[in-house]
Amino acid sequence: MASLKNSEKRLLLLLGVALFIVANVIGEGIFGRRKAAAKVAIESYNGGIDRDEYRLRNRVDWDNKRLWLNRIQPRYLSEEAAATEVENHIKRVASASGAIIDQSKPTEPVANDSLGYIAVAMKVNISGTPEEVTRFVSYLQSREGFYSVPDVTFSSDRKDPAILRAALTVSRLYSTAPGAEAPVPTGFAGGTSPTVASRILNAVGGGDV
Repeated sequence: MASLKNSEKRLLLLLGVALFIVANVIGEGIFGRRKAAAKVAIESYNGGIDRDEYRLRNRVDWDNKRLWLNRIQPRYLSEEAAATEVENHIKRVASASGAIIDQSKPTEPVANDSLGYIAVAMKVNISGTPEEVTRFVSYLQSREGFYSVPDVTFSSDRKDPAILRAALTVSRLYSTAPGAEAPVPTGFAGGTSPTVASRILNAVGGGDV
C-alpha cells in the first residue's frame, strides 16, 4: 500500500512537472509573440518620431525651395500652349545644332497633383552627323528652362554609316501652382554628358564626338 502511494506521489510529481513545462512553453509562445509585436510597434513609433523630427529640421529649407520653384518654373496654361513651346524649343535646338528633325509627335501630359506639376513631352526622331546629334541632345537639356531628355536611343543609318539617328523624348516640367511665373530665357545649356557621348560613340562604332 505504501509502495502504491509512493508511485502515486511520483506520478503526481511528474504530472506537475509536465504541466509546468507545458504551461511555460505556452506562456513563452504567447508572451513571445506579444513581446515581438510590441518591439515592432516601438520601432515603428520611434521611426515616426525620427521622420517628424527630420521634416521639422528641413521644413524651412523645403518651403524656400518650393517658393523658389513657384517663382521660376514655367506656369502651365494649356496643353496646346505647352506643346507649342516644347515644339518651338526643339526646332530652335535643331537649327542651332544642325541636326534634322525627321519626325515629332506630342504625348499625353502627365500630371502629379500632389506635387503641383505637369510634364509635357514630345517624341522626336532626328538624324545628322555624330557631332550634330551630340549638340542637339546637349542643347535640349536645360535646368533653367526645365527641359530634360528622359530617354534616348541611338542607331547608325543603314545606308550611310556616317549618319547617326536618334529617337528621344523631350520633356518639360510646368507648375500647376497658382502664381507661378515663366522664367526668363537663358539660352541653350552647353556641354554633353559623358553618358550621352559614350552611347553615341558606341552607336557609330568609335571615333571622336
